[in-house]
Amino acid sequence: AAARDAAMQADQAAAAADASALRDQLKKQEDEMASAIRDGVQELREKLKVAE
Repeated sequence: AAARDAAMQADQAAAAADASALRDQLKKQEDEMASAIRDGVQELREKLKVAE
């Protein structure tokens, strides 16, 4: 029973680490997307200035 409990705890720790890694990856993707959007908006503003 103790070995089974230890295995369950190890599984839970691994799942928590996976979830943490996924959160970090998602945050990085969100940051990259926000940066790309800002760049796109800046580019559009410059094009609008040229068009005026």
